[in-house]
Amino acid sequence: APRAVDAPAIAIDLGTTTIAASLIDTRTGETLASLSALNAQRAYGADILSRIDESLADASLLAGIIRAQLASIIQRLLTGAAPQSPLKLYISGNTTMSYLLLGLPCRSLASAPFRPEFPIAERYAGRDIFPDAAHLADPAHATPIADILQAAEVYVLPYLSAFVGGDILSGLLTLPPDEDWLFVDLGTNGEMVLQKDGKRTGTSAAAGPAFEGGGISCGMGGLPGAIYELSPTDATAPGALSLRYKTIDGLPPEGLCGSGILDAMAVLLASGTIDRTGAFTVPAKDNQILIAEHAAPVKQIYLTQKDVRVFQLSKGAIRAGIEVLCAEAGGLPEKIHLAGGFGQALRPESAITTGLLPVEARGRITSLGNTSLIGAIMLAKGQAPWPPQQEIPFREIILAEHPQFNDLFIKHMEF
Repeated sequence: APRAVDAPAIAIDLGTTTIAASLIDTRTGETLASLSALNAQRAYGADILSRIDESLADASLLAGIIRAQLASIIQRLLTGAAPQSPLKLYISGNTTMSYLLLGLPCRSLASAPFRPEFPIAERYAGRDIFPDAAHLADPAHATPIADILQAAEVYVLPYLSAFVGGDILSGLLTLPPDEDWLFVDLGTNGEMVLQKDGKRTGTSAAAGPAFEGGGISCGMGGLPGAIYELSPTDATAPGALSLRYKTIDGLPPEGLCGSGILDAMAVLLASGTIDRTGAFTVPAKDNQILIAEHAAPVKQIYLTQKDVRVFQLSKGAIRAGIEVLCAEAGGLPEKIHLAGGFGQALRPESAITTGLLPVEARGRITSLGNTSLIGAIMLAKGQAPWPPQQEIPFREIILAEHPQFNDLFIKHMEF
């Protein structure tokens, strides 16, 4: 028989690349089920700017895609559960993703002065977010999702600005309010907030999808079989890499996720296989540096010169953003908190070796995991008030308008 859930809530991290969700029984505080999936909007662009362009004339297409996917995810989470009261949804995403969920035009997010045109309400009725719920059901799952969605209460975390969205506000709920720290959410967008002397300064760098496996020849998301950690053996030398690796769930390697890509770049650099400019220093067969392979079935995991360049663009944008933020807000704090799937899994030494993070960050780094989802879970459990309060003064820096950003970006593209 279906398990009765007295007070069901689902917390959702609406990521540009990945969606993560957890079903909570708010009466007991128990997490009953969790799952993640690649964002179905990726077919219309791996990055935020592509999706904004797609939605300028009509946001309904991308809104329909994400609503249908969320309905399927919710239906899967509720399989075997019998909600005894209306479902509550707590959804955190960047400003663009929140707008696309709500079907709002994104034109104000795409051009100066980059001020969001539409506010986000404190609560939405499920029938407004899922007006076509009857057509969103996944026939593979028997849960009668239409009525549940229509009766749901939907809470979408508000944004702080065009580039610092509800996902970051959700993450800030997990941090101590009375300490100085740098918070960096590493994903398709690199959002960062520096708290110092009771004030917060934030910015966002368009890193692109490389940190989540996108745009890389053998890149993939953090899925089973992804290489998430790489290190050299004693035999490693330029042109003759000998590497050991770890994969998610211990399966044969299928590709490189973000942390594996970072480790690979650090190894290539430390071995002299690439130089400080990112150029290959040794002949590479078919322009490929072999990272890993297995025989059954035959699979080779490699990096190309183009992959290195894609990584350099992403790394340069994040590091330049950190440099601008620290210069504007009073220096690098003693505590650095990394969030996001990539931020959770990366090895700090690889981040420092490649220049993603400054040398001064050594010994200061803590990985927090998916703070967007963690904050949404806190709200679902009543561990933080709704609407979440932003009581500490916040100032945003628009990197595209900052006089030093381009020079820093070019400088930090190099290793």
